[in-house]
Amino acid sequence: MNNQQHRRHSWRSLGGLSISLLALSSVAISAAQLPVIADTHSMPRVAEGSYYTMQWLEPSLSVSSGYDTAADDIPDASGGLVTVEGKLGVNFRHERSNLMLQHDGQVVDSIDTGIGVQQYQRTSLVFADRASRSTSWSFLAENGYGSDAARDVGNLNTATLNTVKVPDTNTVAFGNVTGNTLTDRALLAVDHQLTAVRTLSLGGDATFHHYFDQGVSDQRYSVNLGLRTDLRNDITVGVRAEGVRESYNHLNCTTASITAFADLSFNRDTLLQGGIGPILGSAECSGNYQYNVTLSKSTMRGTTVYLGSTRQVSDGFVNQSTWETANFGGVSLGQTRTALVNLDAGYAHYEIGNPTPANPNLHGYFVSGELRHRLSNDSELSLTARYFSRGPSPVELSRGVFLLTYRWAREQRPTRTFDSGGR
Repeated sequence: MNNQQHRRHSWRSLGGLSISLLALSSVAISAAQLPVIADTHSMPRVAEGSYYTMQWLEPSLSVSSGYDTAADDIPDASGGLVTVEGKLGVNFRHERSNLMLQHDGQVVDSIDTGIGVQQYQRTSLVFADRASRSTSWSFLAENGYGSDAARDVGNLNTATLNTVKVPDTNTVAFGNVTGNTLTDRALLAVDHQLTAVRTLSLGGDATFHHYFDQGVSDQRYSVNLGLRTDLRNDITVGVRAEGVRESYNHLNCTTASITAFADLSFNRDTLLQGGIGPILGSAECSGNYQYNVTLSKSTMRGTTVYLGSTRQVSDGFVNQSTWETANFGGVSLGQTRTALVNLDAGYAHYEIGNPTPANPNLHGYFVSGELRHRLSNDSELSLTARYFSRGPSPVELSRGVFLLTYRWAREQRPTRTFDSGGR
């Protein structure tokens, strides 16, 4: 893929399949590691009106054993733990359309703590279609249900900021919501290529959270319109307008923003991306401005380094916050085919519209280290150490998690082709 193609799509790895978000590159997809929109432009050609293809998305199963210093985010509730995680998905392609279904689940048993078994389940559907040579559209729907705190001991959740895959900053505050949570999300995105170098984008999404123990909910709705232009193979600029309506229990927020952004590529291995702009809204929610910036660099030996910072309207998942500011960085060292080292760290600050002593502004950080060793084409062992800290009181907590994990992931199966009988 050349630099121009790289900037037009936000990439994210999911089960070995490269998929893209048909929205502006300045958008950060956060919270629950959502799958993003399939790239229909890169699909293999299929005989028109005669066939469709099916492909399994790299099924996987992980079994972990370890130690937790604060199980279920309860101070001093330390003890051993066992986790099981699995993922299964399937992808259907027909002419210019693409349909992807995926489910992943996690079960955690905390030993000697009396907490019992916890679980978190997530199911997603993505449909993408090329209406014409110049217009494509995509739809995403996702449902998640289970214990928020259980995710601390799972795979490190990630988000896509610009085109860089980074740890989800909400990780620093996981478990702030006790008990089970329900998350539903729907997203629609449309891209229309005006010229060879200019693209118009239109999108909207709706997100719903419910917290069962507290008996409260929050909703978020947004629409956006943007224009981006490729000035050269290594420079893209654009502007994006967005309107957001959010409801946090008894607090309602309406905001409007305009963001100017740019993507700069240096020597094919270094990418600088960012955006900044004003944001206006009701007094409890307006933060005057928002920004995001990421710097990433890859080497021929497989090493990747990234740094980033962002300030944006929150989705309300953490403590029903209205604003979040985050800084993060990390490195992935892949010097050999059999070993990989990942180091990640992040800090986040969450602002509440009307903070109180019982519901204050929240801040926290985490550090995570992972050593992975490949045993075969289908299996690997990993050793993970992770530390979280958040505050202030009454939600102050420090938590350490240590895991030894065996993971099996079947290589992506060959594509199967079926006769659909024509139109």
